[in-house]
Amino acid sequence: MAAPTRDRVEHHPDLIYPDEYYQGIDLFNRGDYFEAHETWECLWLVSSGMEKGFLQGLIQCAVALYHYELGRYGAAKRTLERAFRRLEKVPSPFMSLSIPDFLHQMSIFFDYELSDAQAGRHRPATYPTVQLCETRRE
Repeated sequence: MAAPTRDRVEHHPDLIYPDEYYQGIDLFNRGDYFEAHETWECLWLVSSGMEKGFLQGLIQCAVALYHYELGRYGAAKRTLERAFRRLEKVPSPFMSLSIPDFLHQMSIFFDYELSDAQAGRHRPATYPTVQLCETRRE
């Protein structure tokens, strides 16, 4: 993985964040949870304060889905619980992500899918996605 950078790129007219943030979102939304985790970790290593906690929560969500994909349902649930505790402390929206909406998606997925998977009834599902809102934090 390349060394983390703090270069800012513009992806939306009013939203400017580090390129790795957008790359991680793209990977997460494609289902490449391990790679999303690795990409966001580059940012996490050079971040501080609320941004560090926010990124750690996103990383934990990606890791929870990665564990789910590997059939490690107990690890997925534990990691998700840690992610929720961390992200619930972050003001919303943060870096243009509605925290309650994202956590709701994660919760719905795991409430239904985890119980089915543990019972051996794994089926294709609608996975959570990171959808940025247009609202900026000043």
